[in-house]
Amino acid sequence: QLIENLERELEKRGTGDWKNDAAALFLAAARKEMFVGGEAPVVPIPAANGGWFDEYAQKAMGAYLLGKYFPDSLPDDIREDFYDSSVAALSDGGFATFSASWGVRALTASGFVNASEALKTKISCPENGRGETRLFAGGKALEFDIDQCSRILLEPGKESGKLFWQVSQTGYDRAPDLAAEDRGIAITRIYFNKNGEPVTEFEQGDEITVRAEARMTNGRKQDCVIADLLPGGAEFILGRETEREENGKIKYIDRRDDRILVYADLDSEPVGFSYKIRAANKGIFRIPAIRGEAMYDQTVYGQGEGGVLKIK
Repeated sequence: QLIENLERELEKRGTGDWKNDAAALFLAAARKEMFVGGEAPVVPIPAANGGWFDEYAQKAMGAYLLGKYFPDSLPDDIREDFYDSSVAALSDGGFATFSASWGVRALTASGFVNASEALKTKISCPENGRGETRLFAGGKALEFDIDQCSRILLEPGKESGKLFWQVSQTGYDRAPDLAAEDRGIAITRIYFNKNGEPVTEFEQGDEITVRAEARMTNGRKQDCVIADLLPGGAEFILGRETEREENGKIKYIDRRDDRILVYADLDSEPVGFSYKIRAANKGIFRIPAIRGEAMYDQTVYGQGEGGVLKIK
């Protein structure tokens, strides 16, 4: 009854051509899950960049729902297109947490993950001779931890089909990346003393004004986030009055213990903001690079220069 009520509400509100988009596929899958029947939409779910979900997430949703609930309605061209999109997303980092999770589910549901062949896959570290056969238990890939290994060798079985694998790295960079980088977003940040002079050397207890601005170098992106980490030896000056938005384009500012996060839509006009910190401890500290990215398009990002903060 809930499904029927939702369908009637969609009709009543005239919510676009919902019978030919993702809504119809989700409703049909819900009917199947509840054993009340349901036909898969005959029109492939359209996928395009824009809105809350990136193009890969939209394709993954369609491939997962069709592969799981309506496998006979999942044509080879859609399966192959989704696989090619998966390879492209992994190659250029064009995915977010949401789209990656749907991608893994879709690869399994659409038949690209073959557990019997995955059993023959071997992963090893050539540097220390460690190797281990990968196994699947209850449909879940077991993890393999390799300490202090910079090169990993993956050897699929001879008859292996298409496999999905993921490497997670933990730790920290021996040499932090402090250089500026523009992949669609340009960012700058400057530290000022009480006289308004741009400097990176302060006395203990000094008040520091941090000013940053970001802009798109090509086009416009909604829902971007700029993350600025505090250097060691500095602390925020409490009070929202210490934060200043310069042109009214910022949606939200989230100040945490060790960083400030600024959310805004970006275009060619710079979005500027500033905040105040205090030089709390004496020493020489790294200033982390300031970074910005489009939250739903991981191919668009940028980084401002890092540096060194001296507190005497």
